[in-house]
Amino acid sequence: DIKGTGSSVTLTGGTFSANDDIDLKFFSNWSTTEKAEAVDNISVSASSSLTATQGIFDSSNPPIPATILMPQIDFDSVATSSYKSLADQTYTTGQFKSLLSDYPITTLDGITYVTGAVFIKKGHALTINGALVADGSISIGSGYSSSQSAATLTVVKIGDEPSGLLSKKNVSIGGFSSDVDIDGLVYAGGDFVVTDGIWQNVEANIEGVVVAQNINILMSWDPTTMLLNEQNLIDTLGNPLFSQILFINHWEEEY
Repeated sequence: DIKGTGSSVTLTGGTFSANDDIDLKFFSNWSTTEKAEAVDNISVSASSSLTATQGIFDSSNPPIPATILMPQIDFDSVATSSYKSLADQTYTTGQFKSLLSDYPITTLDGITYVTGAVFIKKGHALTINGALVADGSISIGSGYSSSQSAATLTVVKIGDEPSGLLSKKNVSIGGFSSDVDIDGLVYAGGDFVVTDGIWQNVEANIEGVVVAQNINILMSWDPTTMLLNEQNLIDTLGNPLFSQILFINHWEEEY
């Protein structure tokens, strides 16, 4: 599902695509220069708007979109091509927490892999020249911090190397003041969530592609902007596995 509640999202060059529903409500205003499509239903409340230059399509507005398989990223298998094997540096949750506590303004190069969850809080300013990958959830701006400065995350694309935020579970932005700029792929095996900062600004700008089991933009009055960059997807996704595999349990032949 893709859901918007009290949110503003602008997408340039790409499609809002859901294998189930798109649901916008409570003064949500979303727009794209391409299509908006849902295999099941698109619902837009009277207070909300959805603008798609190339059309809006669902089960009631054919052509009905085809289901898109969600690619599966190799996070931590023993294969040399897994992100854990390719990592330039690996941390546990505790080690990564200590790193940001000791060095709140930090730059990491290449692929950074965290075995567990990642928490980037107010007062942290993290630059990733490459990809931040975690087999737990990645949270930016969640949890209280006495710092007055926003939780800041900047992901920079370097050449044709992988870049972005990749989580086996959830990726969340907001809750408290957050400033996030990502040049790369955002991948969440669970939910991708942007939520308001409880009277604090939450800004999210993404150049690349967002792939998630569910996408929720909730009460986010600051616009979320997205720009399609397919090369960022290609460089980071590589040759993915796919989630839907047909298993044949019984086979008979008759002659």
